[in-house]
Amino acid sequence: GVGLGGGGSGRCMRSRAGAGGTVLVDDVRYNIEPFYQDGPITNVVDSVVNEGLPYFSSAGNDGQNAYEAPFRDSGQQGVLSGSAPAHDFDPGSAVDTLQRITIRPGGTFRIFTLQRTDPSALVEGSAGPDTDLDVALVNDTLGVVSQSAGSNVRTGLPVEGVLEHTNTGAIDADQDGAADSTFHLVIEKAEGPAPDQVKYIHSGREYAIEEHDTRGPTIYGHPTAEGAMAVAAAPFFNTSAYNPNADPATLEAFSSKGGLQIRFDRNGNPLSTPESRAKPDVTGTDRIDNTFFGTDIPDDALGGIDADPHPNFAGTSAAAP
Repeated sequence: GVGLGGGGSGRCMRSRAGAGGTVLVDDVRYNIEPFYQDGPITNVVDSVVNEGLPYFSSAGNDGQNAYEAPFRDSGQQGVLSGSAPAHDFDPGSAVDTLQRITIRPGGTFRIFTLQRTDPSALVEGSAGPDTDLDVALVNDTLGVVSQSAGSNVRTGLPVEGVLEHTNTGAIDADQDGAADSTFHLVIEKAEGPAPDQVKYIHSGREYAIEEHDTRGPTIYGHPTAEGAMAVAAAPFFNTSAYNPNADPATLEAFSSKGGLQIRFDRNGNPLSTPESRAKPDVTGTDRIDNTFFGTDIPDDALGGIDADPHPNFAGTSAAAP
């Protein structure tokens, strides 16, 4: 395969129909699965469901960790190419080509996937993108510390990723004797027309998007299949079975939110009306006991609700099965 798996814990539980399986469940996504078009995995999920097998897929653990906006040509050059105009993050009259991001020492900022409203040649028979976007993370003096600059038109994939930077404390661009914690994201258009929308999903630890943080939907790929049951997560101790005040159950803050629209058909043609799908479909419990994965909830926590030695497994990876 092509691309990088992610989402959930990275584990996958599968049952093959030919081996007598009656239910399928997974928690793996790939960063090249299209945001705005049904990809090959999505189409297979629908075909399996049409054969009568229920398919459950973890919604993901990205909450609303997404930036999405129309691509706005700032009229200023990017940092990777002098001929590539940079995206203007400021939706108002001002121009801001640098999205400020704090990454504290020891922290990591990651863009798992950045896409735009173009079709994907990953889908057999589909047209590919006519736009090439690149993305870079820079320090205060515009020195590039991480980048993703694939040739999207050549590959046929409207995707940039993965961009990742861990703040090891080695960068002091302003030479003030202290490790830098302020960085900036730059998105630039290397080729083609401006896309209607540009969107990225981010993750990591000890970081913060300090400006122009639109937040938004983070469920994409095969959990958005019409036939798939995308599963959100609620901790077992915040369900009515254990907490009378939790009816309905209280979602985990990290449980991914839905709302992305499908904009292209299988051939890559724009849909006359974008298709909305209500995701996630159901909520399952997480932070449940298992024999090997996670960390045990202390016996004296939450009123002693989990007074046992077994580790507790958090995430939509736990909720889906």
